[in-house]
Amino acid sequence: MFSILDQCNETIIRKIDDIKVFAIPVLFIITFFNHSIYNYQDIILLGSGILISLCTLWLLFKMKDSELVRTDYRRLAFLEVIADIVLINIFVYLEGTIDNPFFIGYGLYILRMALKYGKDLAYVAATLSGISVIIYQILFEFSSSALLGLILLGFIAAKYLGELAENSYLLRRGKEEMITQLRSQRHDFKNQLQVLFGLVKLKKYDRILEYLQEVNATLNCNLIDLEDLDEDPIIYSLLVSKVTEARELGIKLDIDLEVPLCDVDIPEHKMVRIISNLIDNAFDELNDRDYSEQPFIRLSSSSLQDEVKIVVHNNYSIIPTELQSKIFNLGFSTKQKNINERGFGLYITRRLIEKYKGSIKVLSNDKVGTNFIVKLPQTSKKFLNDYISI
Repeated sequence: MFSILDQCNETIIRKIDDIKVFAIPVLFIITFFNHSIYNYQDIILLGSGILISLCTLWLLFKMKDSELVRTDYRRLAFLEVIADIVLINIFVYLEGTIDNPFFIGYGLYILRMALKYGKDLAYVAATLSGISVIIYQILFEFSSSALLGLILLGFIAAKYLGELAENSYLLRRGKEEMITQLRSQRHDFKNQLQVLFGLVKLKKYDRILEYLQEVNATLNCNLIDLEDLDEDPIIYSLLVSKVTEARELGIKLDIDLEVPLCDVDIPEHKMVRIISNLIDNAFDELNDRDYSEQPFIRLSSSSLQDEVKIVVHNNYSIIPTELQSKIFNLGFSTKQKNINERGFGLYITRRLIEKYKGSIKVLSNDKVGTNFIVKLPQTSKKFLNDYISI
């Protein structure tokens, strides 16, 4: 499970989960016998909260030995926020005081959020939970409107925390891929030095020049400026990994971004899906083919008034005219291999782009190759800054 986390954090998180499994029944007993009069409504409410929290913990333990993917990470954030905030407020309602011993568990919950998802998410969880607790302290008496407010608050928190958790996952995964790439480059560099040292010992000076020219040709690709990583770390971490993947496939990937992709008015994790799907589609079209020249892909961006234009171009793949209107349909693919696993990437990409008031079209012929042209609204902040600077 928590493979993207430090081993120390993983150990602490597992211990907190063990404490929660033991603490919830104990707190249930304390709360039950500490309240003078209970009605059926109180018992049902308390039992439901306990059941929700225990079911969530059961799901977490079921997944503990599996490798998390991006969607799993978001689901975990959703489940934990909903279950813990609901349970916190149920205990506050039943006891009517913040002296309830369950707040020991609340502190563990905030600590767990900080360790698992980062301190920013813990701050948000603590704030939203605190607000809901204050609301219950003011209302004190249970009502349907209070329950509705709690449910809405929980869903808002879960949605926000889920997006932050997904961004956190993407950033950590990107960092891991960059570290792997640097280690690989270090290993390759050591091998190159050993070859050069051997050629010098053999006095093969002409061969040294040829070898250096070959090495230079393999490294001659438009990599991303490292300064850009500070401006948009999630997107650029993705692009670094795609450049490395392209090199392994024998494809040249050029990155030419006049406008940072973070200036597009769309959540970063959605932009990651769009760019990743379009580049992977180009990889799929160019891979395993014979070419007279090296195939290449170019990702570019430019500004069009209040829009950002993004183009993914490849020089060899041609989509027949009669198929160009079908490639964004669900399940459609020009490939016959693994047909049941294809036909989703471009469909999902189009749906995401249209959801955020953008457009995508394809231009493909013998003269230009294939261009996927995306237009998305520019962020209002970026547009305002450009307007003020004029």
